[in-house]
Amino acid sequence: MPSAIVLKRRAIDKRYYYRHRRRISVRKSRKWYSLTLEQRQKLAERSRRWFQRLTLKEKLEHSRACVAYTRKKRRSLRRLAIKKLGSRCANPRCMWINKDGSRGCTDRRCLQVDHVFGGGKKEYKKRATIRFYQNVINDLRGRYQCLCANCNWIKRALRKESLFI
Repeated sequence: MPSAIVLKRRAIDKRYYYRHRRRISVRKSRKWYSLTLEQRQKLAERSRRWFQRLTLKEKLEHSRACVAYTRKKRRSLRRLAIKKLGSRCANPRCMWINKDGSRGCTDRRCLQVDHVFGGGKKEYKKRATIRFYQNVINDLRGRYQCLCANCNWIKRALRKESLFI
């Protein structure tokens, strides 16, 4: 039986989905997905030719810009994912003491997204990091929780999920 926090998150996620379902469905039907295979191939070929015409300096600038964009996107999605999961360690026995005296780590640098039922390594290998954070944000089933690094490693040790322990 899921905890009360997980059930509450599910209810909030369902309400959000029903309020914004039109916007969500529009996002899924972006232009690329509405194109035929031939049209997609033409666009890919055009992009390939464009990239081949660039000089080495322009290619380096382009790749740096892509890396910067990806980094910015990944950070913003991680921030949103942690915010959705409560911005606090979900372990009720977390020993971290905050400045205000409350327990449960709230430092974003220490917080990690954890799979409640395990299996995170398989999912992480299948998808890119950005897609993983999008799944966390769109999750309606409560498969993810926010844990501080210490609690996450303790959980992994107790469940024998790591080779290093």
